[in-house]
Amino acid sequence: MRSYCYLLGFARYLKALPAANEIVDKCIECGFCEVVCPSKELTFTPRQRIAIWRRIQQLKDKGYLIDAERQELGQLEYDYQYFGIDTCAATGLCAERCPVGINTGDLVRALRAEQRGKFGQVIAQFSAKQFDSITGVVKTSLNSAAKVSRILGRDNTDKVGSILHKSSHGTIPLWFAKYPKGANKLPPSTASHSKKIVYFPSCATRNMGASPDAHEQRSVPEVVLSVFEKAGYEVILPDNIDGQCCGMPFHSKGFPHTAQNKANELLQRLNHYSKHGEYPIVFDTSPCKLRLKEHGAVLPIFETTEFVVEHILSHLSITPKKEPVALHVTCSSQKMGIAEHLRTLAKTCAETVIEPEGIHCCGFAGDKGMTLPELNASALKGLRNQVQGKCTTGYSNSKTCEIGLSQHSGIDYQNVLFLLDEVSTTVS
Repeated sequence: MRSYCYLLGFARYLKALPAANEIVDKCIECGFCEVVCPSKELTFTPRQRIAIWRRIQQLKDKGYLIDAERQELGQLEYDYQYFGIDTCAATGLCAERCPVGINTGDLVRALRAEQRGKFGQVIAQFSAKQFDSITGVVKTSLNSAAKVSRILGRDNTDKVGSILHKSSHGTIPLWFAKYPKGANKLPPSTASHSKKIVYFPSCATRNMGASPDAHEQRSVPEVVLSVFEKAGYEVILPDNIDGQCCGMPFHSKGFPHTAQNKANELLQRLNHYSKHGEYPIVFDTSPCKLRLKEHGAVLPIFETTEFVVEHILSHLSITPKKEPVALHVTCSSQKMGIAEHLRTLAKTCAETVIEPEGIHCCGFAGDKGMTLPELNASALKGLRNQVQGKCTTGYSNSKTCEIGLSQHSGIDYQNVLFLLDEVSTTVS
């Protein structure tokens, strides 16, 4: 009895962990997740997002609140919108460090979904149905912005873009000189070969090309086809591709049903073009493959670096680049376990590869690099000092990530297949 009372005496000093959401209820707030979070020095870490959400739910469940508690709840709910929901990249990299695999991004996406009213759902469904038209407008807008940027010059473009973004209170996305122009027209499928693959260019690479001042002006699909043709592969490009999407944009913004429908549409088309999985399917952007993998796709879907390392390198003659290059390993590559494929490819193509320390996630998070640029800037604040003056080019495998990396590093980042295409020739 004495031992029981002794334990009860200490129990009152233990931190309360009230239930808030089954997604995160197992969290003991150990903080292992914090080091990889891109918003850790800007707003909240995953641990803090969970702790504050628990407090909000605790106050809501209490029923009767005194004035101080009522004020606390109001302030917490108001602050949580920006600090907890808006500035979460929702990449789920935190789950890789969590002892019990909690993905705080899942909680944030669930909260975003709760905030989407009927009007939001209608807009999302309309956007999904008119996806080809909307992406066409995006490409035209990027080309127009690139022309203006060339007239203004880099410094003036950055200044004007910052003024427009701030004066609109974030309504106008941040525009800067490193923004890409519209992508070049998709190239035709390659010549007939016995080895065949189905290639799906992502929304980003179909619509976003090189930045106006980049040395290399080809778009990613042109480079992908060049590499595969060197290796003796026939590349099959699905018809009417502009309306197709893996659903990632809708998934991250809290429209799970629309995202699921887009993913199902795409998988049906890929199933047809791959002859029910007879041909491998290759994506040129790592988050797209991750999205379909999480969706439960059973088709043989590869990300480009993964497929290249496993099936392409042996069919190419490579002369490694002597100049050092930078490498960024995306969150999705880490989550899928293909980070080593990206590193292997880079180290095969360059004698020296610099992988900056402390850059776990770039924080661009789809479009947050444009709508909440402070997240991208905070996540990459240590990048410039680690690469500038040491190398002039950087590589990754996600187009949107590469935009933010270029802006905050002072060097140009491209898809790693640009590097492979530069240093490779067909085996004689």
